[in-house]
Amino acid sequence: PLRDVYKRQTQPAEKAEALHRLGELARERGEPEEAVAQFDAALRTDAAQYASLAGRARALAALDRTDEALAAYQSALEKLPRPQYALELGELYESLGLDGDARTQYAKLREMVAAAKKDGVDESLVLARFEADHGDPEAAVELLRAQWRGQHRSAAVADALGWALHRAGKSEEGLEYAQLAADTGVRNASYAYHLGVIQRELADYGPARRNLEQAVRTDPAFSPLAAPLAQEALDALGEPPPGGPGEVQQPPPPAPEPEPEPKPAKKPEREKRPEAPAPAPSRTAAVKSPSPTASPSAPSSASPSASKSP
Repeated sequence: PLRDVYKRQTQPAEKAEALHRLGELARERGEPEEAVAQFDAALRTDAAQYASLAGRARALAALDRTDEALAAYQSALEKLPRPQYALELGELYESLGLDGDARTQYAKLREMVAAAKKDGVDESLVLARFEADHGDPEAAVELLRAQWRGQHRSAAVADALGWALHRAGKSEEGLEYAQLAADTGVRNASYAYHLGVIQRELADYGPARRNLEQAVRTDPAFSPLAAPLAQEALDALGEPPPGGPGEVQQPPPPAPEPEPEPKPAKKPEREKRPEAPAPAPSRTAAVKSPSPTASPSAPSSASPSASKSP
């Protein structure tokens, strides 16, 4: 338990890191007020815990305290300029209809990714997430395939690749990666949202409904842009049909066949002479084999692996 980890720490930086992680867990559980409290505690313990500024901004955005969230993001970017924070701030601006400010942040994101690459830091995952939703989904797929080939097979990469493939019009392939991310057992509202949307696209409505419900139940405000879309998609699916697994109605039993009517007794017939036996079949007659029935070939289903990527 993280609270025990926090109690064992003696250095302010270590205590602040434990408090930050408690804040992240609270936010992922859909408890933004608790998250704000933990991030504030982290910053009081160590003012240099700049990641908690961004965490606080996410939680404030979930509470609709947008002015405070914008200020917290701007402070985080000044202290710790990371592409992820620029992406999150840009999406918050976009959710508020401030498209010009959003574009400014997206441009900064590209600049940060390029600068990081020169310094040997790979920010491809953040760039791919941006491209999938705001730029070129095909470019996102290429970036993420390279990550997957390079053995970066985390739940985050699987989720991002599945979503990028869906956005690029390849939902069937994307489903495999999105399912991989969900199968890791990580309770992440974004993963459930992505999987649910892909399943809905493929007309797999039951699982789609369950995953979209999980997304909005886990964290109703997991993203200022995606969370409202998750609720809209769930509403569009409507209520599930009545009757759960234990209430499925069985088909009625077949009606009993009518009893055969008794046949009238036949009059006794005169004794007949036995008929001559039929001639034996010719030994040279060919036995016809049954004509083969063509069976449809099942479509191959490749599991996502390094060899699957181009």
